[in-house]
Amino acid sequence: MAEDIRERTPLPLGVPLGIFAVVILVVFLFSRILLNVPKPVAVVVALMTALNILVTCGIIAMRKVEGATVFALLLVISVPILIGGAAAAKVFTVKQPAKVVPPAPPVALSAQNTAYSTTSLTLPPGEATIDFKNQDTVPHNVHLFDTSSATTSIPPR
Repeated sequence: MAEDIRERTPLPLGVPLGIFAVVILVVFLFSRILLNVPKPVAVVVALMTALNILVTCGIIAMRKVEGATVFALLLVISVPILIGGAAAAKVFTVKQPAKVVPPAPPVALSAQNTAYSTTSLTLPPGEATIDFKNQDTVPHNVHLFDTSSATTSIPPR
């Protein structure tokens, strides 16, 4: 008698708890899909999935099929969901982060014996750094011009 009860108890408890666990897993995984697509696409995917579930349940309720046929019908009807999900994953591309361009290396300039180490500098476009070494006791000024005519001075930043 006691052995008979132990054999019958897991089925009434195990089946509902197992189904509940599967439903929770499916809902969680579906939420991950909806959160990883753009908002307008998530709305369409959710509505089409709900419509597919309703149509599938309606077809199963109207047909007089049992066992493996119901399972096969569910597989056949769920194929559009899988194909649509795969297509949606390929349609929308992920934006690649902008490439970070490393800054140009500093241009070396030194002053010694009241003279500069070079008479002209060529700086890269954009932000440029001049690594100035004053090896004299006298202060030196550096002026930057945008053309070789040396008429328009570029203010320091």
